[in-house]
Amino acid sequence: MKHVVTLWLALFFGFAATLETLGNPGSFSFQEAKLKGIIRQVQSDGSKPPIAGALITLQGTAETGKASRTAVTDEEGRFTLFDLLPGDYVLTVEVAGFETYSKTYKIVSGAVSTVDIDLKIKATTDIVEVKSDPDEISKTESSSVGTLREKTLRNAPLVNEQFQDALPLLPGVVRGPDGLLNIKGARASQSGLLVNSSNVTDPVTGNFAISLPIEAIESVSVLSSPFSAEYGKFSGAVTSIGTRAGGDQWRFLFTNFFPRLRRRNDPVTGKSKLVGLESVTPRIILMGPLIKGKLTFSQSFQYQYIRTRVPSLPNLQNDTQLETFDSFTQVDWNVNARNHVTGVLSIYPQNLQAVNLNTFNPLEVSANFRQRGFFTSLAERTVFKNASLLETVFAFKRFNAFVFPNDNRPLTITPDVNQGSFFNRQDRYTDRYEGQAVYNLTPLQAKGNHQIKVGTNLSYTFFDGRDLNNPIRVANRKGETLYTIGFTGAGQLRRDVGEATVFVQDKYNPTPRLTLDLGLRYDRNGLSQENNFAPRFGFVAVPFSNGKTAIRGGIGVFYDKVPLGVGVFEQMQSRLPLGATIPGGGSANRIVQDVLTPYSIAGTVEVDHELFRRFYVRVGFQKREGRREFIVQPANFASGTVIPTEIQLSNGGRSGYREAQFTARYKFTDASDLVFSYVRSRTEGNLNDFNTYFGNFRTPIIQRDEISRLSFDAPNRFLVTGNLELPFGLVASPVLDVHTGFPYALVNQRQEFVGPRNPDNQRLPRFVSLDLQVTKKIVIPFRGKKLVTRIGVKMFNLTNHFNPRDVYSNIDAANFGVFNNSVSRTFRGKFEFDF
Repeated sequence: MKHVVTLWLALFFGFAATLETLGNPGSFSFQEAKLKGIIRQVQSDGSKPPIAGALITLQGTAETGKASRTAVTDEEGRFTLFDLLPGDYVLTVEVAGFETYSKTYKIVSGAVSTVDIDLKIKATTDIVEVKSDPDEISKTESSSVGTLREKTLRNAPLVNEQFQDALPLLPGVVRGPDGLLNIKGARASQSGLLVNSSNVTDPVTGNFAISLPIEAIESVSVLSSPFSAEYGKFSGAVTSIGTRAGGDQWRFLFTNFFPRLRRRNDPVTGKSKLVGLESVTPRIILMGPLIKGKLTFSQSFQYQYIRTRVPSLPNLQNDTQLETFDSFTQVDWNVNARNHVTGVLSIYPQNLQAVNLNTFNPLEVSANFRQRGFFTSLAERTVFKNASLLETVFAFKRFNAFVFPNDNRPLTITPDVNQGSFFNRQDRYTDRYEGQAVYNLTPLQAKGNHQIKVGTNLSYTFFDGRDLNNPIRVANRKGETLYTIGFTGAGQLRRDVGEATVFVQDKYNPTPRLTLDLGLRYDRNGLSQENNFAPRFGFVAVPFSNGKTAIRGGIGVFYDKVPLGVGVFEQMQSRLPLGATIPGGGSANRIVQDVLTPYSIAGTVEVDHELFRRFYVRVGFQKREGRREFIVQPANFASGTVIPTEIQLSNGGRSGYREAQFTARYKFTDASDLVFSYVRSRTEGNLNDFNTYFGNFRTPIIQRDEISRLSFDAPNRFLVTGNLELPFGLVASPVLDVHTGFPYALVNQRQEFVGPRNPDNQRLPRFVSLDLQVTKKIVIPFRGKKLVTRIGVKMFNLTNHFNPRDVYSNIDAANFGVFNNSVSRTFRGKFEFDF
């Protein structure tokens, strides 16, 4: 790593040494430039409640190509205008019954400007007509981006009200049968997760590894194969979270402070009765100025205690239990007009009992999970006199994870139901240090506009742990032992790894209606010891002068991360027939080739078109081919048994994803819309991926690998989401999700696969769920002020459709072929207090 560190330091200090000599300001913007603010009403008593539905217009001068942006304030009076060119703009605010506001503002390249505007009620009865429709079609982004903003996170019917619950509201994102999120046909470990541009995935498994209070989030963006070279360490998609900064007015929000009681049927009388608590999920956010115009503060807390019922198991032995306490703190310091500093601290302890509780794994067999850790970062943004921009971020993430059984009994697997206790125990301790610097050069003029960005990232991760296993006994329906798997080895794990990245990206506008993204990314990982170069190309064209159509697409190479679990594979315990040993010691876990970095080649093309006013359609196609994925394969079976004496890890895995998408969105008003989408897709690949057998919650029996449909493959999915503002202050947010059932494989009593795995004609029944959240806004006068409350109800599976999550897939089971474990119609209350 010595030469990598030297290269990173040279680049970092080289940026600073050349800042004042890199040309003159140009007229092309940086992607990060935006203007945000709050519109309030000045009342006679001095109070300033927010104004919803105000029309914001930002009109550029000749310097900015007379660019125009529009927005409409949300129910909190907030607005944000993105992708602004540097220069002078006239900001106009119009709303019926108020005086029109107009003022000139200067936008600086790469900066985030904030304004608070107070409107006065008109002295006359003139009416200001609100007639502009915000621009819904991006004309500068070549990548397909799905964005969930604060309003959606607040109004949508989310089961546990976490940002992960909201991601399936986007086309192409499904929650698989294992409960993990699969984005655009990628396994959970193949996607990236960023919080304010810092990597927050688990270094050992590659899965998402942070929980944030939902009020702390300003937006969640899912980028499927982004063609900007600044994104990397994933082969599927990347989820980017932007957090909320405090404003110039203090605000307090308290929500979900009423507990929900648990009801269960009495086993004797059959009558429903109260048995303790089902959930307690209070959330608090406090935000405002510590020094007005200079220093702002935002603090969010979220406590969750949630029991989730598994209907197919006996009452009071059928609840998973989630307990979390999430805290997120953000401080923003406007040092001066050119320097801005942001510091964040996130703490996310979690206890999860009975993780894999289902029809076949009763309470005593289920696994438990505990996580501890925190994430902190310090970011500084400097805008120089030549309009260039330097962003530096230093981050530290501690993620400690513990997987453990209820006791030390061996796991017994039978055709009908498993017995004993979960077989695996893990103690993992990881620390990741990360530093990055991104420099946006002064825009260049050379046969068009060039926005050039160069950056570098250096990280180092320390991992220590322990991985132990109890015996696994496989029995028939009579309880007779068929075979027993034992484990040998100390199971002590340790591995450190360094990673380095350098990238260059040019957003090039040869004409005003054509944008090209040209990028190259270099990655080096201490586990694979490879020099990986990933070229990217993207485009977006606006073929017609009316701006109602955009064609975008691209192709690129995307190198994934190498999980530290791969690096310690040979340190894990070996599985052998019970009582057997390895001659001469050593390990029966073998990496059969040099570790290589998995990668994918992905391409997309899509057309966005405004069919008529307020009605937008999108037609798109995506294809991704994954290569060099980590798979495990059993080898050298013990004589007369199905127990392998060696498990081989290789880069021999492949995967493929194809998607055709149609989406239509109709806006009834600026605050109400409905989105319809249909996705036709196919997801296939090697089924023995590393994380299935050596991730958090492991599959106990390793059988032959096969290429087939992946477990979360859903070829047809129809999705409807909406946000409807109704009379009497009501807001309704429906979600209709209909998709093909997931495939499954058949096994016999020896846990050997019967026939092909996951065939297309062997699936769970079609999934259909209609969910709805309805809330009402109530304004309460209090000491001369108006306090806002929202009360409502969330309803899940309104049609009570049978959506089984389990199937008896063992051909020797008494209930072979029977489906189980469907969640019935559910109602939950909602209460918010905001002032």
